[in-house]
Amino acid sequence: MSEERERASITLPTSLKEKLKEDGNMSETIEEALERYFETSTIHYVNTNAQYVPGDGTKIYSNGVVATYGAERFGESLRELEPGDGVVSYVSDSSVKYDGGARAFGVVQASWSGSRVPAEENLYNPGEEEFREYHVPVKWLGVLGEESTVSPEDIRTTTGRKTPQRTLETPGDKYQHGMQLLAEVILGRTILADLFRIE
Repeated sequence: MSEERERASITLPTSLKEKLKEDGNMSETIEEALERYFETSTIHYVNTNAQYVPGDGTKIYSNGVVATYGAERFGESLRELEPGDGVVSYVSDSSVKYDGGARAFGVVQASWSGSRVPAEENLYNPGEEEFREYHVPVKWLGVLGEESTVSPEDIRTTTGRKTPQRTLETPGDKYQHGMQLLAEVILGRTILADLFRIE
């Protein structure tokens, strides 16, 4: 197994990581942070379409975006994302050699620009002008390695809802608490990996 598959990354603020080291109840601290960030925001699913990104799909995270491609309607779907909203990056099992699931959690930094990105910024078809690609900037707070990805079964148990089917899905209000719990799971796994150097 490659090192990249095994390692999880975390970019939470240092102050929160220090508090987690001192606190006896890690999940409570994560929940407090999420409540503060998402009192009035929505958490969305965005499918990475990892099978079409060169490598294992992690360029989406290292480039700090969510991305769609193809007809303009796929760009238009990104209009649902507003600054401050949460994003759960979902990997469908058809796109990878494992069961797929929820791999990352981040916060939307700006609205969709309304246009495609320049060809040199393409992630799915690097540098190819004829392929349309659309990005929204996201600060990824936690990115899981493949082995730590939250499985589709665990997603259903946590959120009370089936796993996403479309490129972008926004679970309704009655599922938003479950989405916050899912965000906690992702952040909890990345924090554990970082604090205890789980590799």
